[in-house]
Amino acid sequence: MHGCGRFFNCIRDTVTDRIAATYKPDQAPPS
Repeated sequence: MHGCGRFFNCIRDTVTDRIAATYKPDQAPPS
């Protein structure tokens, strides 16, 4: 695996490209 996906995940608004939240891969996504 390459890129930042192995260090953290992010939830991004696809319209504005604004990052709403970040979380570690072993954590559940924030709701």
